[in-house]
Amino acid sequence: MRHVSSLPALAAFAFAAGLSLSSADARGQTEPPIDAPTPPTPPAPAAASGDAPSAPAPDVVKLKDGSMYRGEIIELVANDHVDIRLTTGAIKRFPMGDVAFAGASPSAAPPAPPPPPPAPPPRPAPTRPTAPVSTEVSVEFTSDTPDTEVYQKDGESVGVGYVFAGRASGVVAMRSKQFKRICGVPCTSSLEPGTYHLAMSKGDHAPVQDDDAVTIDGPSRASAKYTDNSGLRVAGWVTMGVTVFAGTLMMLEAFGTTQSCTPSTQYGSGAYGFTDPGYCSPTPTTNSGLLAAGAVVGIGGMLTGLVLILQHDHVSFRVTPLDSSSIASPLAGYAVERGRAAPQGAALSVTF
Repeated sequence: MRHVSSLPALAAFAFAAGLSLSSADARGQTEPPIDAPTPPTPPAPAAASGDAPSAPAPDVVKLKDGSMYRGEIIELVANDHVDIRLTTGAIKRFPMGDVAFAGASPSAAPPAPPPPPPAPPPRPAPTRPTAPVSTEVSVEFTSDTPDTEVYQKDGESVGVGYVFAGRASGVVAMRSKQFKRICGVPCTSSLEPGTYHLAMSKGDHAPVQDDDAVTIDGPSRASAKYTDNSGLRVAGWVTMGVTVFAGTLMMLEAFGTTQSCTPSTQYGSGAYGFTDPGYCSPTPTTNSGLLAAGAVVGIGGMLTGLVLILQHDHVSFRVTPLDSSSIASPLAGYAVERGRAAPQGAALSVTF
């Protein structure tokens, strides 16, 4: 007969019982008994009179219909929903399509700090004033005629009109030229390099333009030659007046009259005789030679005088380049003037 020892089983039972008692003692020390009353929660101290009210809930959800919920946002999914735990402890969910605002309460958010004052604009670095760059060149103007002024052509206009004189009619073209004064010769002025139509006037006469343009591309001397034909014009008027008067007198003298008389006749004799003295009658006569001469003198003198009267003044400029070292100083007898005066002078030509 086989004997089984019971000592190992008893040892295991005793170890398990010891572990159970240790666990029970530990729970007894950390957990109150089930039947023990729960200690009351101490009430919050009442706000004293005049103290500030409690802080509002940190978050707020405002719906599009105007309603507002305060609490703590615990979940916010963009374009889906927002969950907020209300101050009462309830949790509410709102679709984002109905939400107008979800976030921190404006009253709970700390005031934004004032914006910093704007920084003063940076002060520009001091710059040295620079003199304007000029491309003008010095031009000396001289003339062989005193009391003259030099001009430059500043513009031109053309007008056309119709003239009716009885059965005759014609077209009149008028051309007007404008000139700008440069200076009184002799003088030195500054001009931009380029091509110019220069003109010159003498005394109170209108400016006379040079038929040829001149080119100025550097320091130069412009020498003008002025041809004054005022004497020819005066001679033309005198010639026209004298010849027309003389021709008219010659033509008048070419026309005259002669007397044609019948001879006297003796009729009878003695106491019964008488004499017929006859009679005279005027007869007009024309001296064709004198008439032709008067016409030639009058018409020829008128045409000659007209040609002389139409002799206008002429001017020509010759430009000579100069070196910068040979430019005359304003103190060397030349008056320096700038050609910036208003347009002056006009020339008019009429064509039929």
